[in-house]
Amino acid sequence: MGPFDLDDATLRRIYDSQISQVMPLHEPEREPCIVLVAAQPGAGKTRAVSDASDAHAGAYALQGDEFRHYHPAYKQVMRADPLRMPAATAQASSRWAEMAMDSLQRQHNSLVLETTMRHPDAVQRTLDRFKTTGYRTEAVIVATPPEQSLMGTMIRYIEQTERNGRGRWVDPSVHDEAVRQMPKTLTEQIAKGGIDHVTITNRAGETLYAADVTPENHSEAIASALRAISEGQRFDRIPPDQRAQWEHDVRHVRAFVGAHPEDAQVARLAARITAPAQARDPGRPQEPRGRLQTPMLEDIREYNAQRRALRDDRPQPPAGARHRLRRTLKRGIPAGGPHEGLARTRQVKKTSRDKALGPYLSRLWNAGLPPHAPPSWISSTLCLRRCRAHRGTTPRYACLKADRTATGAITESAEEARRAGS
Repeated sequence: MGPFDLDDATLRRIYDSQISQVMPLHEPEREPCIVLVAAQPGAGKTRAVSDASDAHAGAYALQGDEFRHYHPAYKQVMRADPLRMPAATAQASSRWAEMAMDSLQRQHNSLVLETTMRHPDAVQRTLDRFKTTGYRTEAVIVATPPEQSLMGTMIRYIEQTERNGRGRWVDPSVHDEAVRQMPKTLTEQIAKGGIDHVTITNRAGETLYAADVTPENHSEAIASALRAISEGQRFDRIPPDQRAQWEHDVRHVRAFVGAHPEDAQVARLAARITAPAQARDPGRPQEPRGRLQTPMLEDIREYNAQRRALRDDRPQPPAGARHRLRRTLKRGIPAGGPHEGLARTRQVKKTSRDKALGPYLSRLWNAGLPPHAPPSWISSTLCLRRCRAHRGTTPRYACLKADRTATGAITESAEEARRAGS
């Protein structure tokens, strides 16, 4: 046993006292169904799982990851080493998923399972187990180009590395085995009568093929399903939005390789998937195969420029505005009463009427200040104080604040600012 593995008694106690209490069990269904959602890692199974659960009212999407936080050491591992958490909780979450499957089966409730179909024997045991108890068996295959799914696993690793200093790497051989084995396992199960209905979708959720499987049409179903899988795995057929995301991911990978030349596994994988993908797509310029081109300086500059633009998208102040605004706001609220308050108001009024500063402030307020990284001279409190003449009442001050937490647009215009000073 590993250092975080739990014994059978502890696993059963936690399941009975905590997990089973939140399981959405309901009355037995007349025709329960089990849906296997299959694809290689990084293919985008989340959408297919959600769609399958919605299509079968009451079907529970059984995912072992949902049980990880029940592990007694979960919080400890997350504080000490978040990236170690999946391995530390794998044994417990897998056993709890089996217990949940048993509970759903005893209650005759429908469920949705994720799988890569890498292990044919495990798939057959699962289907036989439910089919013998009256379940309808369905398979949903998410046909995704291998380049896209590999890119998905690599981008996840890069983002984790940039955020935490270390990422969870998916072995490309595991991915490739799933791509090769999935059609074989599907063919074998359809031929044996283990699947009653098969659906092939692409990454965008579009249905490429769907049919009930019977002994009379299983040969036709196999051939049509394999053609649909081949069609969905064509890189040159991805839609424009996925193509744009691919371009963005390629730039991200190149920038990462340029900044982390010591991470050779990313460079090797990027070399493998970018050149073949471009060669398959006749609409793209060809790139040499074999190894990743040295990241071009302009690619890194473009990537960094886009990040800066997203972080700091604001109009630039006119010449001299920064000094005048700092000088105006440097003085605090006068403590001597309304007469000094009126003098303070005239100071703000004069600044607001400045021909260069007024329009800039108006555009800045009407556009809404960006919530991230505003300049220091504007992220402090920006106030326009309004004071009425002393008529036996306490002076009133109205304040507009623009700081790092600003999320809505400030609609005060330059003309209103001038009126506020009067």
